[in-house]
Amino acid sequence: MNAHAGRRVGAAGLFAALALTSALTLWFGQDSFNAWWLQTWHQRSPLERLNAWPQWRSAAALRARLQAWHDGPAPVEQAVAAGLAAASAPEAPGIPELPPAPEAPQTPDAPQENAAPPVIRLAAADKVLFVGDSMMQSIAPLLQRTLLREGGIRSINLSRHSTGLTNAAYFNWPQAVEAALRQHPDTRLVVVFLGANDPWDFFESRSRKRFGTPEWDEAYAARALRITRAARQAGASVIWIGLPLMRANDYGQRIRRLNAVLAQNLDAAALWLPTEELLGDGTPSYADSIRLEGKLTRVRHADGVHLALPGQRR
Repeated sequence: MNAHAGRRVGAAGLFAALALTSALTLWFGQDSFNAWWLQTWHQRSPLERLNAWPQWRSAAALRARLQAWHDGPAPVEQAVAAGLAAASAPEAPGIPELPPAPEAPQTPDAPQENAAPPVIRLAAADKVLFVGDSMMQSIAPLLQRTLLREGGIRSINLSRHSTGLTNAAYFNWPQAVEAALRQHPDTRLVVVFLGANDPWDFFESRSRKRFGTPEWDEAYAARALRITRAARQAGASVIWIGLPLMRANDYGQRIRRLNAVLAQNLDAAALWLPTEELLGDGTPSYADSIRLEGKLTRVRHADGVHLALPGQRR
């Protein structure tokens, strides 16, 4: 009896330890879990019901302090970007409807004549606005340092991980860009690197837009064009960076289609910058490593999506 009781107590202790570990993980990583839930299911996470308790939210505040300590002091532009991000996050759980841009979106198969790329000139008094998800987060700091060092040009980095154009309830990029341009009227260039989280179905006015359909293409293009329209009205040019090839076959095919939708619809509204060949090995297939300066160099992370440091620099 004692042996059986001891085993039961041991098993109960193990389960209790696992349950406590899981609860602490959710407590400390609640913001990441909430972001994942919203990105995946397009509705608020059930954990957000606990936000009214200060003890529950204390873990998020602790994590933010630890992250700030790890990252070091942020420049003024970064602090402004953080404020804009918080201001642009909607309070209501519903997905807001974005007004369509005046340009008529096209499908990837629609013919489009190649327009001459615009000439973009920047002076030291001008600002550059960086917009995007974790892909932009990796390259924006490199670009910011180069602009400041070589041209004395200041910039604002609005990039935010796990964001995109499809889930406006989580983060509304058109609104954030419009707010940033109002706050920084001296912005003359907007650089966008966005879409890695987007090649899935999404809802608009309770209507489901299924990826790969003309309805999805039109709705998605309208959201992208709202950003270019805001930039144009503010007197700023736009460079839109296409996504690189991805390792996973299904995801990679989706990204190719998303790139096609953007390339066709942004042709006259932005300078489209493809990256497939830039980060490729000379073939139309994904490559973890390419030859740079005579040496085989890893340019992608192990996840097959994000850029390793040499890829970021390239």
